[in-house]
Amino acid sequence: MIDDQADTLMPLGASKRGRFHGHSSSAPFPKKSTPKDPPPRNISAPSRRADEVMEQSPQGPADDDDLDAVATADSIVQAFDNAETETAESLCSQLLDRMRQQINKPSMKSFLATMLISKRRPLVFSIPVVQQQLVAIIRRDFCQTVAKRCPQLAVLACCLLGRALEHEAQWPLDLVEAFLEDSVGGRVWVDHPHTKEFVANILTAFPKIPLPEKVLDNSLGDDEVIEEDEVIDEVIDAPGDSSAPPSAPAAPAAPAKQRKSRFPVLEVLQQIQDFVVQYLGVHIRNYYNEAEQAKSLILTLQSFINVPGIRQIAAHQLQSANWIQNPTLCKSAKQLLHDLARHCTTNTEEDRTAVDSVLRIKWRASFVSLFTETLGLLVAANKQNMRECLSSASIMR
Repeated sequence: MIDDQADTLMPLGASKRGRFHGHSSSAPFPKKSTPKDPPPRNISAPSRRADEVMEQSPQGPADDDDLDAVATADSIVQAFDNAETETAESLCSQLLDRMRQQINKPSMKSFLATMLISKRRPLVFSIPVVQQQLVAIIRRDFCQTVAKRCPQLAVLACCLLGRALEHEAQWPLDLVEAFLEDSVGGRVWVDHPHTKEFVANILTAFPKIPLPEKVLDNSLGDDEVIEEDEVIDEVIDAPGDSSAPPSAPAAPAAPAKQRKSRFPVLEVLQQIQDFVVQYLGVHIRNYYNEAEQAKSLILTLQSFINVPGIRQIAAHQLQSANWIQNPTLCKSAKQLLHDLARHCTTNTEEDRTAVDSVLRIKWRASFVSLFTETLGLLVAANKQNMRECLSSASIMR
């Protein structure tokens, strides 16, 4: 069951027995209880672009005349170099508290001081108390309420944590829950371009199977609308030199960057996966709003799709919510369906239930291509899925 003291932030490497234990992923949703259970809380990359965070401030940074950014950074760095950890911790904590209090009118000097410290001594932000303050900034209680007024503070906290933890073998488990909270919530920082590397390192706990190029090429139906931003991205990301003649061969694509797992202990990974299944089950049952949060939920399920219990939840939602037939959610739902199909590689109860739910989706005649692609991915993922796929051939008739 969820820990009663779950709101307490844990230092790096800390673990509280019971936080992950006792959660079952054999069913898509936990059993109902009265009153409503709150979502489970608190399980306790690096970005190098902290100096760019303030560029997009909606109100513009305010000048804070009583703060000398350089002197503040020098004091903290000097204390850290002299092994005066308590002094460095106190000064840095005061600086972060100041930034949180100025959330309605962010101070450029406060941001500058933290960025100077990060560039000179990033390990200052790995001091347990300081790290807890940074994690608190990107957690739901602060991030989904106060930080929405200035998302740059949450983005900056991610950048500072990424630099501080760059060489750590085991990342804090609180980061997984912080990602989960923001992913199903307002997505204040999980989608921000400056946190892309930070998020990618968190998601090393949930490695995904790449989607075949053939499926990518054919995944859009005739009725799919291509957004203008997607066209711009395709032009920008097109291989080859724009100044080269048309006949010049395109340069070979660079190999994908391999990231080491930030959560290498298998027992810890299993605990994280059980927690994510239980968290999302409670969230969907008690807090999920279909009209406002469907897109966020689809993206969150995609992030954790390698977890068997999440595949079961995703398949149930695809069947019951008819996301594929929703024009607003159609594209995201198709991507989730492809991810789900190619990850059903086991004969566990979760995957068997997921395959059954996928085949029971109300398929329209216009989705024949998507239906056949899904069957192909299911069979390619696990030959045992062939019997169910063949028996469902009459669905599209």
